[in-house]
Amino acid sequence: MKPRGNAEIILQYTTACPFRTWKNNFNCVFCRVQFSDPTSLRDHMATRHANYDVQTAFYKKLGKEFLKIDITDLQCKLCFMPIVDFDGLTYHLKNDHHQPLNTDAQLGVLPFKLNDGSIWKCTMCPNEFKDFVSLKMHTSQHFQNYVCDTCGEGFITESAMIAHTKIPHENKYSCSRCIATFSSLDERNIHVKTQHTSMPYMCNYCKEKPRFANWELRKKHLMEVHNYKTGADKYECSTCQKSFKTRSGKYNHMARTHRMKKDTELNYPCPSCPKAFTTKLFLDKHIAKKHYDV
Repeated sequence: MKPRGNAEIILQYTTACPFRTWKNNFNCVFCRVQFSDPTSLRDHMATRHANYDVQTAFYKKLGKEFLKIDITDLQCKLCFMPIVDFDGLTYHLKNDHHQPLNTDAQLGVLPFKLNDGSIWKCTMCPNEFKDFVSLKMHTSQHFQNYVCDTCGEGFITESAMIAHTKIPHENKYSCSRCIATFSSLDERNIHVKTQHTSMPYMCNYCKEKPRFANWELRKKHLMEVHNYKTGADKYECSTCQKSFKTRSGKYNHMARTHRMKKDTELNYPCPSCPKAFTTKLFLDKHIAKKHYDV
């Protein structure tokens, strides 16, 4: 199995959070929203992209480029068991669930425990670093032979790194409403405010993709139409409505109190295909993405 096949298994069956970076910002791999702290990224992923197509996480990734994953709050999706470290993750999936991981090959992921972003510690050794960029360059060296000196991305082969370096490192910030790209987040924000001022906030879950003049209107729409939840306790048990601050807390509660597995929560079936989802929010997003013309 190639490294990407191993990476797909890890994303499919664990709560590992895939992400991308630019300097010290953390980017959602699906909608390109950027966050300055990893906690906000994990909350965003859990509320907006809990059910995602694994292949989408590799969009525009070169074949020999590894995917970064946050293994903070890591858990197995098959049995809800908490997993402490990266070695325990691969052992558990291969030996306890007989997933076809090829441990003789590269696993195709770079594991980080981002926690709250205050400590940058390597998951593979005791080393600590002053910032994430330094940690990323160090972690890449645990897994790969070639590391980009500019951004710290790591690669298995020299040819893959050379292909990466031919892609300009500037203009990393793209406008989600047009094809414009910018070298800094501030430039992109100015562009959005001056060029797309009328209705800048879009609902990604409705087929019609409605837009709103401000975030509060969009949030109201999400809460009323898609049952979007806000606040500290965002993860609600569908059986007893008890809420939890973390996704793993909810899964542990379901497994221990209700003897439920995750797939028993799929109460929102798609009318156009066999898939089902845990919330109406995820169902609406699936329909908008996969059945736009239905």
